[in-house]
Amino acid sequence: MNSTLIELRDLNPEALLLDNMDEALVGVGQVGLADPVAVYSQALIFAKLSRDGFSPEEAAAYFQEKMTEMANATYAPVILRDVIEE
Repeated sequence: MNSTLIELRDLNPEALLLDNMDEALVGVGQVGLADPVAVYSQALIFAKLSRDGFSPEEAAAYFQEKMTEMANATYAPVILRDVIEE
């Protein structure tokens, strides 16, 4: 278990996590005085899905489905849209 996951479990054991995406977990976030939640890197999520054999289209559909499922959930994770400078 990585240190970010341990920290999140200590701060908010009810925080929702993405299945099989521990390597895309980049931190713990909090808005105002709300309870902390998991923060995932979108780029790392897509990289993991690619390594798992998903095509770009399948990865996008999977990502959309998971985000839609969690959109209104209490303690839903935050997805960081990585900025890639060229």
